[in-house]
Amino acid sequence: MKKTLLISIFLCVFTSSAWSLTIGSTEVGGYDTLIASAFLGNSGDQDELNWINSQAGTNYTLANFIKIDTLDGNGWIQDSEIAVFDFGQNTPTYFLVKTGNINGGKNNDPRHFLFLNNDFYNWGVIDLNLEDGLIITSIEKLSHIDQVSSAPVPEPATLILLGTGLLGLAGLRRKIKK
Repeated sequence: MKKTLLISIFLCVFTSSAWSLTIGSTEVGGYDTLIASAFLGNSGDQDELNWINSQAGTNYTLANFIKIDTLDGNGWIQDSEIAVFDFGQNTPTYFLVKTGNINGGKNNDPRHFLFLNNDFYNWGVIDLNLEDGLIITSIEKLSHIDQVSSAPVPEPATLILLGTGLLGLAGLRRKIKK
């Protein structure tokens, strides 16, 4: 009995809800991970997809590619130093954010930012204070988002929880038979 109680407590510790950001009363997860940034100029969809594949080590095609124009910040919610985008039913694995000029419009400043979508996959959550002192000072400077994804992969913690529940039911059935 003590062993079962200790195992239950151990599982509860590791399956508790994680820290996440909220916009209003909606949980949007944590910051998505910045994978890479670059200045690609006025690139097209295929050029951006090739860059995503080279940075992420993937082999996506245009069939996996969704482009969302966000001129004038359409679809973005900004709250202090974070920006959040609702992907709706889409759950991209990676998303690319293209900005307008930042830091006074220097030609060598990166304008393409590739993020790994973490936590809540239907939300894109970015920190506007980027690496190397770059800051997106205004959400209106976001040009568009490119989304790439393949079939969703189940979370390991969910599978572990399901597996332990099934083992518990099997053990309970065995105990009742005795």
